[in-house]
Amino acid sequence: MIDAMVRIVPSDTGKFRNVVPEFVEKLLKQSQAEAWDFTI
Repeated sequence: MIDAMVRIVPSDTGKFRNVVPEFVEKLLKQSQAEAWDFTI
């Protein structure tokens, strides 16, 4: 995690949202996509 922060924080460009590790990013994207289409 610290290695990722050292790389991401000083960058002039990059993603608006940074999630580490990559598999967590994939899980979040899937969860958000499912929530977007969820009906009650």
